[in-house]
Amino acid sequence: MTKFIKPRGKVDYTELGFEAGVKAMLDAQINYDDVEQGVACYCYGDSTCGQRVFYQFGMTQIPIYNVNNNCSTGSTGLAMARQFVSSGAADCVLVVGFEKMMPGSLQSFFNDRENPTGTTVKMMAETRGITKAPGAAQMFGNAGREYMEKHGAEARDFAEIARVNHEHSTRNPYSQFQDVYTLDQILDAPMIHAPLTKLQCCPTSDGAAAAVVVSQAFLDARPHLKSQAVLIAGQCMATDAPSLFSRSAIDLMGFEMTQHAVRNGITPSGDPSPSTTPTTFTLPRARSPPTTQKDVIKIPRILPHERVFPIQIGSQLFKLSGASISSDAPSYFSQYFYGQIKRAQETGEDLSTAIRTLYIDRDPETFHDISLHLQGYHVQPRDGTHFVRLFADAQFYSLPKLISQLFDESIFISIGHREFQIPRELFNDPGNSPNFFTLGFAVFFSNPKDLFPGLEREHLIRPPSILPPSVPNRSADIFADLVHFLSGYPVHI
Repeated sequence: MTKFIKPRGKVDYTELGFEAGVKAMLDAQINYDDVEQGVACYCYGDSTCGQRVFYQFGMTQIPIYNVNNNCSTGSTGLAMARQFVSSGAADCVLVVGFEKMMPGSLQSFFNDRENPTGTTVKMMAETRGITKAPGAAQMFGNAGREYMEKHGAEARDFAEIARVNHEHSTRNPYSQFQDVYTLDQILDAPMIHAPLTKLQCCPTSDGAAAAVVVSQAFLDARPHLKSQAVLIAGQCMATDAPSLFSRSAIDLMGFEMTQHAVRNGITPSGDPSPSTTPTTFTLPRARSPPTTQKDVIKIPRILPHERVFPIQIGSQLFKLSGASISSDAPSYFSQYFYGQIKRAQETGEDLSTAIRTLYIDRDPETFHDISLHLQGYHVQPRDGTHFVRLFADAQFYSLPKLISQLFDESIFISIGHREFQIPRELFNDPGNSPNFFTLGFAVFFSNPKDLFPGLEREHLIRPPSILPPSVPNRSADIFADLVHFLSGYPVHI
């Protein structure tokens, strides 16, 4: 899985899909040569985006299927892979889902033809009317209203679901937002379509995820993978029943369809349906090197995934696989070791003796976090000092993905000796910039490549020290109110 981000067009779907697919194959300890069928899942994009993503893994002439099925696109791709494996058509299928969306609420792009949800919208107009709220919010909000009318539920009951979901986000480093809200904060957020407030609606996102689905025979031939395999115990795809047009807002959201899918995926005893053939897929875990060698030296500045490379930072020795170093490249590390490999090839020297330790006089604690990033984990800065150390060393080591991640996600500012972590776009919105922060701390708000302007990188022994943005002589409480207001919430004077 990749980090899910706001749709600002900064990371293309090709990179998102590539990152997720590579992570899945590394975790499953397979090569792309093992994959017999590919399934690409996306809604927004031209035809055959799947081929564009999968060709980055290799061009092995396998079938690649492009799936578009609205909110169930990912589920559909996984179901297809399971059916391929269950039927014996394949023993190993790679499913990659990716999405690059437009900012704002969902919209239709083909206005010269009948909208596929036209009959659903017409029924909503006839029964509950149409407002200016986003269509999906109206449909689900109307279903919520009907549930309240029939069963006596309150708006707080629906808000509690959002409160729990937001709390869960703190446990997922790949979540787009990782904020915790109280029940009252969710209820007091701007109303979108009653009973749904802004904090009960899903944001648009750019991101990707992938899974490897294999047969039991494939797994039996690789017993070392069984400890991380997960059984698909039950799964069912379904579509609407005629009750869709019963004039019920709940039925209009597919209530009977959901019931049908559950009944067919699960038996009355609660066990998986006997018609479901068990298959397996891998969970996103720590990266493991492939069991079979795959020579990627032919790819410029990418190292052999199975080889271990020694890097000493300060007094601590780190050993990273070629796969980890290659995951954020070209970098200082990949170029250094690639040069050694190239010289060994030219001179005929054995690689086991040609690879020499890279010594760098920097902080090993900071590099420990960077090594986690290279191994596929999301690194979240703890505070402003940690942020600038990560940022400076990411620049120093020339790690493009980590630089982009740190630059795009948040800015850490100390106001009145209190630390604040603030979404970057809060100060960059056209209506609020330029401002004190974008001008006074331009080094943190301009191009991330300009952190060390005017310095010659090639002979830079160490970067200059950097302090996090700080305004010690202003009120932290007032600034907290300003941030609250800029985030779209009311401020009580």
